[in-house]
Amino acid sequence: MILILGLKLLLALPVFASNECDKKLTLEQIQELSTRVDRERLIQWGKKALSKKAKNPEAFQKEFYDLIFSLESNNQLEASLGDLIKMVRQSEYGEKIKNYPDTMLIAQLSMVLKAELLARGYHQGYRFPTWPEKMAKIDEILKTLPPTKDFLDEEFKTTFKKITNQVFYNYNEFTFLGEPYHSLTKRVELIRRAKEIFTIMVWGWHDDTIGKLMADEVIAAHKRGKAKGYIMVDYLTSLKPGYNQELKRMAEAGVPVIYFKGKENPFFGLHIKEYNVDYWQTLGGGRNIGEHYLSPAQWMDSDYLITGGGLTGIENPNFFAQHWNEQVEQQGLSFNKLKLIEPISEGDLDGLVATVAQIPSALSYDPIHLLVLYGLKNAKTKFDVMNAYYILDPIMKRETEAALKRGVPVRIFTNSAESIDEPIITYLIMKSVREMYRAGAQIYLKKGKTLHTKQWGIDNMAISGTYNNHPRSTFYEAEKVHVFLGPVAVEQINENFENGITDAVLVTSEEQIPLPESPEMDLLFSLFSNQL
Repeated sequence: MILILGLKLLLALPVFASNECDKKLTLEQIQELSTRVDRERLIQWGKKALSKKAKNPEAFQKEFYDLIFSLESNNQLEASLGDLIKMVRQSEYGEKIKNYPDTMLIAQLSMVLKAELLARGYHQGYRFPTWPEKMAKIDEILKTLPPTKDFLDEEFKTTFKKITNQVFYNYNEFTFLGEPYHSLTKRVELIRRAKEIFTIMVWGWHDDTIGKLMADEVIAAHKRGKAKGYIMVDYLTSLKPGYNQELKRMAEAGVPVIYFKGKENPFFGLHIKEYNVDYWQTLGGGRNIGEHYLSPAQWMDSDYLITGGGLTGIENPNFFAQHWNEQVEQQGLSFNKLKLIEPISEGDLDGLVATVAQIPSALSYDPIHLLVLYGLKNAKTKFDVMNAYYILDPIMKRETEAALKRGVPVRIFTNSAESIDEPIITYLIMKSVREMYRAGAQIYLKKGKTLHTKQWGIDNMAISGTYNNHPRSTFYEAEKVHVFLGPVAVEQINENFENGITDAVLVTSEEQIPLPESPEMDLLFSLFSNQL
């Protein structure tokens, strides 16, 4: 049964929402679901997973992944997963996976397990740092950073450069794009008005009405020949049904399309969403191209348009060009490399903006994660989090609790079990917000459609972009945020938070955060929580 739970978790089936995660199973039930390969070891692993007496999670995880590595090494992993899926189909849970083909389920499960084998050091000595190792490294860096009285002070800009290796630029205009159709029409307008070049970097391009509309615009621009368009999307996402036909259609029309592949690790992905047009306009935020993001009846999300200034003149086009050129070389593609450009202007608006990118690596720290932690340590008047997937890591938990003890108001707005689009992580979100509620934070849980925005308001600084407050953004995804200082952008981003919580439930008791106490689920999630 624990294997079924693992399968359901990996397939994003609603384990938590249906309260099945709290069921206790007999040894006989576990035996029924064991595979023919290493049967006794699977049974023992299941018994430990279901036992509240399992006091050594590290040993539990190692035993499980030793088994998975053995299966992989003997070319038995996919076959064993196939056996598992057949048993699930014959069980009471078969109805829940009836619309998922075996080939897709096997591919998804295999990818997750192989990614964990690589991350845990089973291949060629490569592995991710553990959270204790990561915390020790971050604490070492934080000790070298001076405290900040005010994020508008010049001293903070110096510290910011140490944290991120980036600098702040002026800009000419900032436009917040909260409404889906406003964001959609702005995208179309930018493509139609492009005179020289437009670039689109996005996690997913859906094969739906919005995806077709946007592909039509890109193809039309290509045929006009006035401006050259370049598209980069996440390779792993493009393998999924519903994410590749419009990309294929654009490529067949002659539009250069690159499928981003991780160089250091084949399981790294691209989660950045960003448009750049003619070196002076940048549209950033959290939206992919599809109905969920750009149709009013769908998800709650946000974007913004930055016009002019040094940032759009050098940071953003060069960021795309750098990764385009790396992918061309890495994959041996025939596309031309893009030129890097010099700054265009400094801008004149009363505000500053910087970009911070997180390119996953086992060899370096995550600058976005570190910046948010530094903001937490130095926050004085507020710390507002508006995030689709709020899953605490150990150091973020520690620093949030410390900020609350200092008297900093902390407000967390995230998805509820009702609104979440990925039921697999509901348990971890509810566990995280319950811990923060107990520590004194104000918790707002989304009603209705899914919240997909990712932003922070920390005193007089705002951060917005693609970065989720969960381990996957730290370990597996290329992410990017814009950091804003000054009233214009900060006020509009903060207003988005205030408007958002009007469509949420303010938690006033723990009963509003449904969470069955489940050491078994904690153990199970520990097997692959860094991918969630």
